[in-house]
Amino acid sequence: MNRELEFERPLRALERQIAALRAQAEANEGDELGSIRSQIARLEDEARTLTREVLSRLGRWEVVQLARHPERPFALDYIRLG
Repeated sequence: MNRELEFERPLRALERQIAALRAQAEANEGDELGSIRSQIARLEDEARTLTREVLSRLGRWEVVQLARHPERPFALDYIRLG
């Protein structure tokens, strides 16, 4: 089941790119490692900026969708942590 909302897709794509680069960084050593780390830092900055932009443009229905997102924690999740 696809739990990705329409407005989340660009953010999730960036998260997947960052995860792939982190896996690549763990597998590599030497000269490439610095380049990979700089790419990760650039993509993380881009993800923060895009997150702010996307969240600032959400309409009322999108806010409702986000509040009801199936991946959000439920009250029992918080109770188990306490």
